[in-house]
Amino acid sequence: LIDDSVVGLRAILTSQPDAHAFEGDRSLHVAGLMLRALFNSESTDSQFKQRVASAVEELRAERQNEFGSAPFLIVTAEGQVPTLNPTHERNAEDFIVCFDGADKVAIRARFHDKLTALLNSIASEAEIVGIRRVAEPVVFFQEDGKPVYSYTFSAGDANAYVSKPLADESVQAIGETYSLLSADAPLQRVQRLIRSSFETDDDPLRSFLAGWADFEIFVNKTFGIYEALFLVAEIKWAKHIMADGT
Repeated sequence: LIDDSVVGLRAILTSQPDAHAFEGDRSLHVAGLMLRALFNSESTDSQFKQRVASAVEELRAERQNEFGSAPFLIVTAEGQVPTLNPTHERNAEDFIVCFDGADKVAIRARFHDKLTALLNSIASEAEIVGIRRVAEPVVFFQEDGKPVYSYTFSAGDANAYVSKPLADESVQAIGETYSLLSADAPLQRVQRLIRSSFETDDDPLRSFLAGWADFEIFVNKTFGIYEALFLVAEIKWAKHIMADGT
């Protein structure tokens, strides 16, 4: 759907998310193994590697059971971090695990407005009744390509996005809408409210209030612009009539 090279963001719609979500899936399950005190319980790296692989397969089976062939919106956003300074680190052959390596909240925040523009672009072309976050992992990579899973344990859910299927003709329209919305800084508050109205499908009242507030703010912000344009057009037309003497 989107390939925004300026900020390193790509988005695809697929009913087969596994191939695109492997690193994220694995990072989430490594965290789960650590929370269950299993991270250091294996006598060899190969045993731990097998446990992680089994956990990833279980996750994929659960996802398939819950969502079936429903489409997933897979969004990848790439960028550079100046340094990665973990407090503890373990090399697990295929990947590295560490703690407190970088501020992942700040990294996600860098792409928040672009993601909002993307979701609103899709909502403008698809019959969406709600958006559910599934996972939102942040994975680092060394220069040699080896993944680094950094964890800072805190309350909160891991999060990605699910939407209904799109008609083929909507893909180009979504790209065009994204270009407009992602460049419109003055209306970011409006865009965030639109996004919020779709992300609160478990709370209809909150969803309705977000949508209502969005339309009020949008009208207030844009009415003055179009009122001025309308008045200018009316004045020009009045002058034209007077010049014609009719």
